[in-house]
Amino acid sequence: MQTIPEEYRKDIEKIVSVARGYLSEGETLSAMAFLGKSGCGFFPVPMNMRHKDESAKLVTELCKQVAADYVIMISEAWALSGKVLNEEMERIAASHESIENHPDRDDIVMITLETRQGHWLGKGLIKSLGGKKRGVDDIQFTMEKEMEGRFASFLPRGTQH
Repeated sequence: MQTIPEEYRKDIEKIVSVARGYLSEGETLSAMAFLGKSGCGFFPVPMNMRHKDESAKLVTELCKQVAADYVIMISEAWALSGKVLNEEMERIAASHESIENHPDRDDIVMITLETRQGHWLGKGLIKSLGGKKRGVDDIQFTMEKEMEGRFASFLPRGTQH
């Protein structure tokens, strides 16, 4: 988590610790957004991934209402492994296919951090620990210059640098 600004690391570590607990007990990790205000902590907002647009709108509206300074979102997701060629990734993206049944799909924990200073994206590979128990590798974060999509801009516009 070296790329995450210090003031957000403890919150992310708490969230990741709870997520690891759920996975180690064989539970599915429910998508959640955590709205934070400096000096006040954060509060969770469950997200319904069957209704992604509505969930994104709810989080955006709540951010306005509470004047959130940052948002942390965590969920299970799918990613294509490094084995997949760029041409294949471009074809899938252009066709809007799901990668749910792709042979080179990985299950990951995905975390986004949106602040007034920018966006960070973290990913960690989910691995089987036997039976239904699962674990997650260390989550590697990168600062993203631009993020797009329904889950990319929860904070009110005009407040980010």
